[in-house]
Amino acid sequence: LIIFSPIIIYIYIKQGLWLKNNYNNYYKVNIYYNNKKYCFNSFLDTGNNLTTPITNKPVILIDKNIKTDTFFYIPYKCVKGDGLIKCFKASIEIEGRRKNNVIIGIMNDKIKIDGVNCLLNKQILEG
Repeated sequence: LIIFSPIIIYIYIKQGLWLKNNYNNYYKVNIYYNNKKYCFNSFLDTGNNLTTPITNKPVILIDKNIKTDTFFYIPYKCVKGDGLIKCFKASIEIEGRRKNNVIIGIMNDKIKIDGVNCLLNKQILEG
């Protein structure tokens, strides 16, 4: 018991810290487009470095199709390959802070993170 209790306590603390750090990356995001409000559960993806090629603006990725009348395509490269992603501009609200003219990209695949349907770019929260 004396030998195993420090090991069990170490594993318990390490697992608790991992859960705390992981769940700090979840955010509620509201997207405003064409006088409609869309609510998303989002995850701050530190690997999402997708930006527009000319203006270098960060792109937020969603897996839900929002009907857009004006859209444009942005090239991307990822592990699976490369291609074009359909994008549009909208206003967003994260934790009470509102940002205008944010680029939103619509993904074809579902996000495989628990209850998440939006991936935030790390540059969105910076400024």
